[in-house]
Amino acid sequence: MQRLTTFLVFLVTACITTVSAYAGSQYMLMASPLRVIFDDRHRAEQMTIVNISEEEVHYAISIVNLHDKEGKRVVATDETEQEQIVRKMIRFSPRRATIGPKEHQVVKLMVRKPKDLPPGEYITHLQITPVPKDKKDKKEASGEALKIDLDVIVSTRFPIIIQHELPPAEVTPTAFTVQKTEEYGNVALVTLSREGQLSSFGNVYLFYVPKNSNQQTKRVGLAQGIAIYQPKKQQQSIISLKDITEQELQSGSIRVQYTPSRGVAEKRPGKKQTTTRDFPLGS
Repeated sequence: MQRLTTFLVFLVTACITTVSAYAGSQYMLMASPLRVIFDDRHRAEQMTIVNISEEEVHYAISIVNLHDKEGKRVVATDETEQEQIVRKMIRFSPRRATIGPKEHQVVKLMVRKPKDLPPGEYITHLQITPVPKDKKDKKEASGEALKIDLDVIVSTRFPIIIQHELPPAEVTPTAFTVQKTEEYGNVALVTLSREGQLSSFGNVYLFYVPKNSNQQTKRVGLAQGIAIYQPKKQQQSIISLKDITEQELQSGSIRVQYTPSRGVAEKRPGKKQTTTRDFPLGS
């Protein structure tokens, strides 16, 4: 149990999404990271799936493409030639698995790019689909009609992004305002702008910079896993403000720092293209 608790803390530090394995049941999975990103330096990645429920969970994994249909993103029944190429580039294991209560499973993924692959960004999706246990029809004790127990299947999909031979996007904070809400108190509205041909993923840190230089700068907000997908150029995020008083909000400034992140722990982190901008507070 202690090992699982430690592992869940690690997932919280990374990016977490919750997968409802069976609608209306007690099955529950957690997965990290939110998306899998392959660039020119990373050809192999992994995703961790945790069963936080009290029951065994069976599931299958597949690669799917999503198309827009009547305003919704649905699994494509037919593939374009490029989508077929992208799907064939992805290798993953296992394709089916069973996770016991409070246990986890690592899914390993690898990309194999063809030699003539044009520079660009290629996106497909990893789909996790619960597999119900075999259930037999049972007659009721009274000998009346058969009772059939049906499960509703809920699949969850994670983006797989392949970024090939293009420079990373440049993201800069371009706007900042503070709003007071009844439910969350003071929140920051931060606008990020993206330049370049690739999508961008990263974390936003907010620091309070006092007007008095004798006082220390302190962190007052954090948003992780912010994505600006191609072709979108801007993204506005709402970030809760912590450890900052109403008086402090009338003077000094907020430093907005954007740091690129692939959503996984970097064993050998390269140079981060961190960008910052200070926004004055008060009048």
